[in-house]
Amino acid sequence: MELENIRPSILEEGVDSARKHLWLNTIPGVNIKYILDLKKELGNIWNIYDAGKNALKNIVPEGVADSIIMSKKSSKICEEYDRLLEHGIELLYPERECYPEKLRKIHTPPQLLYVKGRIKNCLNEYNKTIGIVGSRNPSSYGREICRYFGEELSGAGFNIISGMARGIDGIAHRAALDRNGYTVAVLGSGINVAYPRSNLELYMQIQEQGAVISEYGLDISPHPGQFPMRNRIISGLSDSVLVVEARAQSGSLITADQAAEQGRIVYSVPGRIMDPYSEGTNNLIRDGAICVTKPMDIIEDMVGLEEERVGESRDYVYTPSIQPLYKKSDLSEEEQRVLDILSLEPVYIDDIIQKTRMGVTRIISLLYGMEMKKLIKQTEKGYYILRL
Repeated sequence: MELENIRPSILEEGVDSARKHLWLNTIPGVNIKYILDLKKELGNIWNIYDAGKNALKNIVPEGVADSIIMSKKSSKICEEYDRLLEHGIELLYPERECYPEKLRKIHTPPQLLYVKGRIKNCLNEYNKTIGIVGSRNPSSYGREICRYFGEELSGAGFNIISGMARGIDGIAHRAALDRNGYTVAVLGSGINVAYPRSNLELYMQIQEQGAVISEYGLDISPHPGQFPMRNRIISGLSDSVLVVEARAQSGSLITADQAAEQGRIVYSVPGRIMDPYSEGTNNLIRDGAICVTKPMDIIEDMVGLEEERVGESRDYVYTPSIQPLYKKSDLSEEEQRVLDILSLEPVYIDDIIQKTRMGVTRIISLLYGMEMKKLIKQTEKGYYILRL
């Protein structure tokens, strides 16, 4: 069956428009540039569909024009659209009112997005959305810092955008979910392909509490070339981007570069100068990114910009949930000795015993009590860090 080449009734128009956008965006050889050129010259999806070869080849290469003409004879688009409906997947394109306004303004706005979950209007509220990216294999320091920033920013009313990759991305999404916040995962794979597979449960949770989106349709496997394209959407949906931990050649730096090109604010968490995990983030700070050491640095900066640009007062109250609430006067001498040797880098219990010069039984009891007080935590059995 050929796509209907007739104007639908008002009730059918949304469905038929979606199918025609699906048609144009899935023709082999038709890329975003060609689609933008066609829309610019012909005005809308209806005119593109109705155009003959002569009109098309004046805008795109002749081979691409041939592909567009031939694709109208296929029944695959109608079948694909039905499959999307069966999977509960919605299509977004710039002509739809609910298409995120921030994406319309980037250099190459996605011309078709597949969505599972809810695209909320809050994405378009100024200075309420932040992308959080970083290493796929973060250190203990990176994991803790990401959780800390993610939970605090989400709790302060910010929407968290990331790429659902292993490591920092996944931690940022989980931090938002833990605070009952809104989070969006932008995939570099097909909309129904949870990648990595270990994040399948997270993929399902995000659909319930936020949205999973992708430029890629059903059953499309992840490919290295798709992730830089994915990254421009992460930064495009965000008012600012926070890089938590990144090596010198990290893909997160691509997202930071794209964010800067799109006029977004770039924040970076510093690390030790000899630590390879922090080389990329430290370089960002050297090159002009804003150095942040606590969530309030970002909150005050973004809220301040909001008040300056739109003249509105803060519409939320920041109530920190994660902070070191102890004072030295509240600690026993033994607790202070343990805290003095801990940081965000895990320390094994045998090393704690050796450095504090306390007995095994006493240390085990002391560590258990300090965990209950939420002064410290175990990253894995027998390894302890300070709790933020």
